[in-house]
Amino acid sequence: MQTAFRELKEETGLEPVRLIEENPIIEEYGYQKDFQVIEKKVCYYIVLVKGSAEIQIGEILDGGWFSLDEAYEKITYPESKKTCLEVQKRLKKNL
Repeated sequence: MQTAFRELKEETGLEPVRLIEENPIIEEYGYQKDFQVIEKKVCYYIVLVKGSAEIQIGEILDGGWFSLDEAYEKITYPESKKTCLEVQKRLKKNL
C-alpha cells in the first residue's frame, strides 16, 4: 500500500490521509492492440486525501475532478460505470 500512496502523491500532489476500506474494487477488462487481446486487471482503493490536486503532464494524458454523479455520466465503459457505483456504495457505508 505504501507504493500506491507514494504514486498517488507523486502523480497528483494529493497526500493520503486514511485508507477508507482495505478491500479494493477490482475492474477487469480486455482490449485489442496490434491484433492481440490484452487482459487488464485494475485494483482501486478508496482513500481520504488532503492537498491540492495537480495533474502531471507526461504521467497522465488528461484528467479532471468531478463529483461521483458527474463522473458516472462521463464514463463510457460499462465496467467503469459499475466501479463508480461501487465507490458510491462503499463511501456511503464507510463515511
